Amino acid sequence: MKKEMIDKFAMFITTAFAFAAGLAWNEAIKKTIENLGLTQYGPFVYAVILTIIAVFVTIWVGKAAEKASAINLTRELKNAVQAEKLRTELLKVAEIGMPLQKKK
Repeated sequence: MKKEMIDKFAMFITTAFAFAAGLAWNEAIKKTIENLGLTQYGPFVYAVILTIIAVFVTIWVGKAAEKASAINLTRELKNAVQAEKLRTELLKVAEIGMPLQKKK
């Protein structure tokens, strides 16, 4: 329970900082649009560009998450194979009745 609370709290703090950073960038971009004299079409251009960036970032994050998941799955499979090999060796030793030798 305590770990779950700490994990959630960390997630909320991270989200709050990300939200604050997003607001700061929003203000910076608005000021840039004003300074460039693009107030008539600026917000529309800003929305289109931000949407395109959001699509690419979402795709990139999705691919990164898939890759991380595949890496974890590969590790789990490797561990399972090693565990199965060890189990097989232990069964062979049990069938033969030989004592296990200690590694030097």
